[in-house]
Amino acid sequence: MSNSDDPLFEMFQTEAGGGIRTEWRWRLIDSDKTILAVSPQGWFRKEDCEQSIAAVKRAAAGPIQEEPDVARMDRLLDETIDEP
Repeated sequence: MSNSDDPLFEMFQTEAGGGIRTEWRWRLIDSDKTILAVSPQGWFRKEDCEQSIAAVKRAAAGPIQEEPDVARMDRLLDETIDEP
């Protein structure tokens, strides 16, 4: 059960391509509306944005790594850049 003080995800739409279309984005906010995190990109489909939120939730449930695996981070960045 969520507490009203728990951070929550907000989904919203922004203009993209010079206002020709919209993109779905998310932000994670706390109870004071302080932005804790933002989506790294926008998605044209709401479902894709929801999948991104689900991925962040899964990652947040995992262990905290103090010294990141730089090679893994580079691979993730490459995959993100290669996406259409």
